[in-house]
Amino acid sequence: MKAERRAHNRFPLRLPLTVKRIADTVEPICPTIHTVDISSRGVCFLAEHTIEPGTAIELEIDLEPRVGDQSARISAFAHVIRAEINPVTGWYELAASFDEVLFGKECLHRLATHAATS
Repeated sequence: MKAERRAHNRFPLRLPLTVKRIADTVEPICPTIHTVDISSRGVCFLAEHTIEPGTAIELEIDLEPRVGDQSARISAFAHVIRAEINPVTGWYELAASFDEVLFGKECLHRLATHAATS
């Protein structure tokens, strides 16, 4: 049995997640996938394709169902720390550590600034 190395509690929440950017490449088609679990320091999710550990990614995670065009959403800059095939689903289980997490107006301002400099 593997020893638990996590320093922060993970919560088994199935939340809609979109990968917006991988490294310096904006994802042209961003299908919504779902989280497996989430903590204050990172997230685990299943994806059809792998992303190499160490790769920087940009994510959006909806924290509650959408009401019209509004939702409680976080945007995060993160990097992949683990990528393993899930034997049950055949998809890749990706773990990412958050580098920066943004909410609300701060999120919109920071993403606009990031897009303008990319």
